[in-house]
Amino acid sequence: MDRETIINKLKEIGTLEDEAQRRDILSELTEEVDSIFTNYNNVLEEDKKIKEENEKLTEYNRKLFMRVGIDKTPEQVDKDTTGEEPEKEPRRFEDLFDEKGNLK
Repeated sequence: MDRETIINKLKEIGTLEDEAQRRDILSELTEEVDSIFTNYNNVLEEDKKIKEENEKLTEYNRKLFMRVGIDKTPEQVDKDTTGEEPEKEPRRFEDLFDEKGNLK
């Protein structure tokens, strides 16, 4: 039964004079409303399960994402994301020694 049918049945109950018909319609409506609420409760439980599974999946993906770049240097991560290797500056002779003449 759809919403409109239920509303029409309720209106009909208010105008009926015959008590037997009124009881039949009330019985029919009771069964229909019970099935609607049962279905509604099932949908709510399924929705709750889906939300819990989605949260678990999101958390698992977050942990997996955090593990992806753990062993990589920032240069390796840049290379993986851009596909290009960063240009290295050529070494200069002055950069090999400190102020005292020792190797760096």
